[in-house]
Amino acid sequence: MNDYSKELKKLIKIVKTPKKPFNERLLFYKKCFEEYKNWRLNFKFPKTDFLSRIKTLKPTPPYELVKNLGISISELRNEYLELKGYKQVLIFKLFLFFFSETFKAKNKIKINKSVSGPMSGWITGGKSPARRDIDTIKGEIIDLFKFEGFLSDRYMKYKPGFKPNPSKPMPVGTTWDWAKRKNFKWNSKWKPLKKKYGHQDEFAKEDHYSGDLRSLSVTEKLIKDYENLSIKNKPKDTIKIANLFYELSYCKDFKEIEKIFSDNKKKTEYKEKYTDWLPLKNEIGEDGKAIPWFEDSGGLYKERVFPQFTIKNIKRRFNKKVFLEQLKPEKSLKTCLVKALNGDPELEYAFEYDEILPDHDIIIPSYTSGSLFNYLDNDLTFITLYRHTYTILELTETISDCLGILTDKKSKKSFLLHYHSNRDGTTDCYLDSEIKYGNFVKDKNLQKNINKKLLSSFLLSPDTIILNKEYKWDINIILKILKSLAKDKRAQEYNDPDYLEEKERPKDIGTYVYLLKSNEIDKQIALGKMDGSMRFSFPTKRGKIDISADAKISPYSEIEIKHDYFI
Repeated sequence: MNDYSKELKKLIKIVKTPKKPFNERLLFYKKCFEEYKNWRLNFKFPKTDFLSRIKTLKPTPPYELVKNLGISISELRNEYLELKGYKQVLIFKLFLFFFSETFKAKNKIKINKSVSGPMSGWITGGKSPARRDIDTIKGEIIDLFKFEGFLSDRYMKYKPGFKPNPSKPMPVGTTWDWAKRKNFKWNSKWKPLKKKYGHQDEFAKEDHYSGDLRSLSVTEKLIKDYENLSIKNKPKDTIKIANLFYELSYCKDFKEIEKIFSDNKKKTEYKEKYTDWLPLKNEIGEDGKAIPWFEDSGGLYKERVFPQFTIKNIKRRFNKKVFLEQLKPEKSLKTCLVKALNGDPELEYAFEYDEILPDHDIIIPSYTSGSLFNYLDNDLTFITLYRHTYTILELTETISDCLGILTDKKSKKSFLLHYHSNRDGTTDCYLDSEIKYGNFVKDKNLQKNINKKLLSSFLLSPDTIILNKEYKWDINIILKILKSLAKDKRAQEYNDPDYLEEKERPKDIGTYVYLLKSNEIDKQIALGKMDGSMRFSFPTKRGKIDISADAKISPYSEIEIKHDYFI
């Protein structure tokens, strides 16, 4: 037995009946979380790469914290198994991770090593040795707790005539076999949940969501489900609520974790003016604004505020009145959004990719597509007029141009917005003009204006063009211009030796034109397409993405509906 295993058994016990009811213990668990958070804020949360320097790690967590976390999960074990409530299940799962993390740090444990070779990705699951150490410690605790797993109803038995020899390895597949345990019965509460949520041990170890990219509409539905179910707080919904907490990656957000320890009956008031996204004294430069992230060794303001920049927090803080007032004088959409969120100008960078932004894969496409407004306020609506995209696969870059109408039903105001993406992956959006509120389809001046803007935006032959068919387009003129541009595009591509083999398939090089209604465009945006955020995919090599290989358009971005024209 390892030394750390002996220490583990001292701290982890099976407590069938805790001395106090859960509501009385909740204050103790809240204190544990606060102590953990105070220690963890010394490092980037939720990342665990700080544990790679385990031998020199400072500060180490207090022993009292490790001990109290061990007491907590010991007390919560049975309530987790009985699915007594979503708070019990969530605190158990969170504290299981926190304990494993602090236990490793306090005892300076190194278990797993780096793995290389063609099977490395499969062996490690893409996780670092430090992160796998935490999983190993969690696994040992789960074994001590005797949680059900997929092999729980079986045991390993030796075949007749076999005599174990410690000096010789067991011949694979010849010395033992699987057999069902006598009188074993699956936990009646977990048995019907196994297929959807996994076994007891699997669900305890479940991490934050890392599956396919989700659209804003899907995410919004999950958020509403979580909020409604947690307010009702019915025991039968325990595992569903807990699962949604991890599906939404709330486990990576201290603000969301804190809510678990609050009283459900008290509804949080959001009418107050938020000021915590303004810079603190130590974050302010000589100009009175937050010091840019590239000037203060990573950005104190950025490191504090960006992890809070979630789709839920944006909606909560969004002040539509401020936004509409600022739109005409400021023109820049990012600037107006930041002012409507009462944040510092440095927050404009949060509408670009950054690994510490929890919801970047949701916020960025919703911003570039305009669908963000539909989410922020029920009176706001964004209509896509046109969007065209040009892709440079060799550089994994895209250039996109979009024109759309933003309307506010309550104030009866309408604005023409122009989106343009840059080669570095960022997207700018500016107010083009305020337009007359009403039936845009019948506005002849608007029709002429948008046709003119579309034609003037054609510098290259786009790969795709999306046109809102509810509006009148000079389609013959558009096709004529595109024909000339597409000809130049094909000539250029075929002069490249890499494309010589493609001469028999000239139809692949050109422009696809789609005529769609507003609701059809919105549907495609909800599916992660036509939203101005082109995604690329690379082949994997030894379990890692090989960026040196040729990129392809990700299946998530491919338009699968039939085009109306091909040029």
